[in-house]
Amino acid sequence: MKKIIVLILFVNYFASAQVKFEASAPKAVALNQQFKYTLTIGVNSGELKQPSFDDFNYYGSSQSSGIKVINSTVERTTTLSYTLMPKKQGTFTIPAAVLTYKGKTYKTKSLKIQVGKPKKQTQQQNNRNQGYDPFANDPFFQQFFANDPFFRNRNKHRPGIQQRQQSKPQTPEEKAALLKHVKDEIFIATTVSKTNPYINEAVLVTYRLYVSEASILDYTIKSFPEFEGFWSQDIKGQYRVQQTDIDGKPYRYVTLKQMLLYPQKAGKLKIKPITVNMMVQVPTNQLDIFGRRQMEQKEISQKSSTKIVQVKPLPEAGKPIDFSGAVGQFDFSAQLNKNQLKAGDAADLYLKIQGQGNLKLLSFPEVKLPTDLEIYEPEKQEQIKTTLQGLKGAIQQKYTIVPEYGGKFPIQNLSFTYFDPKQEKYIRKEAQELVLNVAGKPKENSVIPKKDATETALVFHKNATTLTVVNTKKTTFFKSQLFWILLLTPFGLIPMLLLFKQKRDAYYNDVEGIKARKASRLVKKYLNEARKNKNNKEAFYEALERAYHNFLKSKLKIETSDFSQDKIAELLAERKVSQELITRFIASLTSCDMARYSPFTSADIDKEYKNAAEIITQLNKML
Repeated sequence: MKKIIVLILFVNYFASAQVKFEASAPKAVALNQQFKYTLTIGVNSGELKQPSFDDFNYYGSSQSSGIKVINSTVERTTTLSYTLMPKKQGTFTIPAAVLTYKGKTYKTKSLKIQVGKPKKQTQQQNNRNQGYDPFANDPFFQQFFANDPFFRNRNKHRPGIQQRQQSKPQTPEEKAALLKHVKDEIFIATTVSKTNPYINEAVLVTYRLYVSEASILDYTIKSFPEFEGFWSQDIKGQYRVQQTDIDGKPYRYVTLKQMLLYPQKAGKLKIKPITVNMMVQVPTNQLDIFGRRQMEQKEISQKSSTKIVQVKPLPEAGKPIDFSGAVGQFDFSAQLNKNQLKAGDAADLYLKIQGQGNLKLLSFPEVKLPTDLEIYEPEKQEQIKTTLQGLKGAIQQKYTIVPEYGGKFPIQNLSFTYFDPKQEKYIRKEAQELVLNVAGKPKENSVIPKKDATETALVFHKNATTLTVVNTKKTTFFKSQLFWILLLTPFGLIPMLLLFKQKRDAYYNDVEGIKARKASRLVKKYLNEARKNKNNKEAFYEALERAYHNFLKSKLKIETSDFSQDKIAELLAERKVSQELITRFIASLTSCDMARYSPFTSADIDKEYKNAAEIITQLNKML
């Protein structure tokens, strides 16, 4: 029983492994008789090489498919029918058709066909067999529709009027010619918005791929040039395929890349080409199972052209001394966040440049303040968009100013110069004068002591009848007590003055200490700002984060660029800070970043502020 089951399974497997591939045609036909040559294929894929029909006229093909279910087995078949008619009498052989499927080759049997004498046919049959054109002798059609493109090409694929060219192997020359034709239908164009710009004037460079009749399956940019002599900015975007005409020929094109270039030196600068690898389809002489011409894939490379840009130098005539290289169209402004404050408090000075031009390459003018105002390193903010016309937007620098004494402090002579390439001249923009009013004790000036005037008084003894000679011994200054005090005091003060000078020099030369003291003052400032902005979540957490950063600068003497949670935890552990307090500090510092994007309530913010104040107080005691 087991042997029978194994035999049945083997037979079923062998039967299912067979591929049905058969050819059929009538054995005998008349000379003027059309007939069908049929291929039946039991798979729905594979590469078919149809036989040559050299002894027959070919009138077209058709396709049909069907499904049969026999004993729960689904059988799919595709039928290809070719309409043929003999060219002459005799016995002719149609060679075997070849099918390649999953790496295996299958062949049909070759068929012999006996062609006899022509049969008499009706006029309708003759018209059908010979490709009769019903409009050929119609005068109405000839007058009104003969030149219509649709009707003019009506017989292009009609059986009997235009015979189908049989497939044949391609020669190397034919392949090379077809590939060259495909490459000629594809090119890459480089365009520049300006060919004669000034230094630091924006130039838009665009690379586009143009295709006419060729078919591109895929492409990649193989090499992208380095723009020597330029500062470059990439323009990101999604580009669609568009249509255009070039010299009356239709093309499709897509933008490959767009760049903003800002030349950094005068003279001839090259914009080098890009190279693109493409996978294209090239026609062959082979036909698929549907009778269509097969295509093969070829990889080709195309390169754009090189462009030359003649860069003009900026004019020397009229160039301001403080010109720093800004080119474009800009506005300049300066403002204080407050102009009334107390000595020791902080105010913020904002300088803003906005407009269009080389914004990312600009330098702000130097801020000169009275010596009694302490100014810190500025914080830079950018809001810049990259457009096809150039960089647009604004850049801003914020300076923190801390006055040490009371008084009125003017902030003046703030100006910004740039070159406008449209007007071809230098322009200066001046900010309005600002005044910082500081309440508090003014700085003491040097005090020159005044000598008291001594009056000489004569005393008359009115009751005396005679003048009594009084022995008035005059006290000399030399060797007096005052003499010795004044003589020895400078010698006693010299060590004290030297010690004071040493301490003062150490104080002013201690750069880290100065930064720490400044940062300590800023901790108080930003904690105060956080307390005032409890109703503004973003402002609160920004101020709290700055308080933490300045506290770390003050106590650990590290810069903002060195801030990392691991580094901070390591430094605090070296200072013998408890692990619990380190964990609380890191968690609070992390929440400053996360809480800006989380739905926090006012109660959470108040709790966060109290927690931060407690952490800073405890760390301050330990450090």
